[in-house]
Amino acid sequence: MRKKGSFHKRIEHIKQAFGQPEDLIFHIVEKGSVSLAIIYFKSLVEQVELKRGVVKKIQASSEDDYFLDEYMNIVTTPASLKESSDELLNDLLEGMAVIILSNSNAYVICDVSSTEGRDIVPSETEINIRGPHEAFTERLDKNIGLLRMRIRNPNLRLVSLQLGNVTKTKVIVSYIEGTAPKEIIDEVFTRLNQVDINIILESQMIEEAIVDKQASLFPTISNTELPAKVASRLIEGRVAILTEGTPFALTVPALFTEFFQAPEDYYQRWDIASLLRLLRFTTFIWGTLVPGLFVALTTYHQEMIPSLLLYSFAAQREGLPYPSLVEVLIMEFIFEVLREAGVRMPVAIGSAISIVGALVLGQAAVQAGLISAAVVIVVSLTAVANFVSPAYNFGVTGRILRFGFLLAGGTLGFYGMFFLFLVVLIHSASLQSFGVSYLTPFAPLNLRDLRDTFVRLPDNWVKNQIPKGIGRKE
Repeated sequence: MRKKGSFHKRIEHIKQAFGQPEDLIFHIVEKGSVSLAIIYFKSLVEQVELKRGVVKKIQASSEDDYFLDEYMNIVTTPASLKESSDELLNDLLEGMAVIILSNSNAYVICDVSSTEGRDIVPSETEINIRGPHEAFTERLDKNIGLLRMRIRNPNLRLVSLQLGNVTKTKVIVSYIEGTAPKEIIDEVFTRLNQVDINIILESQMIEEAIVDKQASLFPTISNTELPAKVASRLIEGRVAILTEGTPFALTVPALFTEFFQAPEDYYQRWDIASLLRLLRFTTFIWGTLVPGLFVALTTYHQEMIPSLLLYSFAAQREGLPYPSLVEVLIMEFIFEVLREAGVRMPVAIGSAISIVGALVLGQAAVQAGLISAAVVIVVSLTAVANFVSPAYNFGVTGRILRFGFLLAGGTLGFYGMFFLFLVVLIHSASLQSFGVSYLTPFAPLNLRDLRDTFVRLPDNWVKNQIPKGIGRKE
């Protein structure tokens, strides 16, 4: 049996470890010869549940000399006994109430963590017309519940990790045992265990630490805040990473084609979904290549432009001070500024600034004789086409590539654009995402898996939608 002096030393040690914060509460109860302390952070626990299920139950107990395992039967909250106090500080930081006694080295943890947080609401970044609208929140327990609602399978695994040397952020690695390949699961845990950074406040910090190639423009880790999307990818044999404090979950491996797929593709007719998916591929090509093609045609390859259209371009450019390349760069820069301003401004006026600003500045620039009307049309259509991408991070990739092709077309014409296209193609073909080729099923080519790439064939035609090399057993 421990002495009370040692009991008070334990309490003092806990106070000193946290720097004696004002929200750290010590509720001392004397039970005959035994001293008992209920310790918790009032900012992290559910106050009503703590008082009703722990404090009042212990105070109402009639016995004088209880042991810890008997207190587990008294409290009405989920409780467990820990033999070693090594994890006591972490348990407090996770919102647990800790019970220590003067006659024991062990302690009891009571789960009274606060459930306050943002309610489950529709996603604001991934808009669906048809299908589930629920989105993840910043609370990890809620996110796990949303995932289990959609995958009621005993093989669903949720493995908890703690990352961040300072923040000690809780991370959940989720996969379906028997579906996700063991080599991918092992690779995920290997990379996560090697993460050595102090701060993890958002899943992007983990993504940056475990990504295959830091310098690549193409995202090889997908992120989403839609539980239905994560559930679908888990069933395909992928691995999901959920992070405390952010609604965005990571899924690996990520393939090039999945950034053109929206969740609602699988909630409506296959022909409509196929048309929309083809539209996304087309607009990505348009948004990436058309400004560079326009500059290359008007600067180096005028003979390829129809005569009437060429005369129209020549009339518009009469008296203009800048070449086509400079005009397009100026307009692209203006549109990027307006886009960023629309995102950062309050919602009520953000859209008005981006739309009105583009119209006013474009019209004013044409009337002032700084740029041609054709340039405004090309840049405007390109900006609109960029918004069609269902994945924001892949849309940013298209915007960066657009500037590269624009500079290549403005300096070397079609030859420069073709050379840059080969460089991008070779680079993307060399990429891998956790051991899976990024261009699957195009490279290596698998004809059967093409049924759910550019188009989506009916479900009864596609018996197995899991891409080869991820979770499908051949």
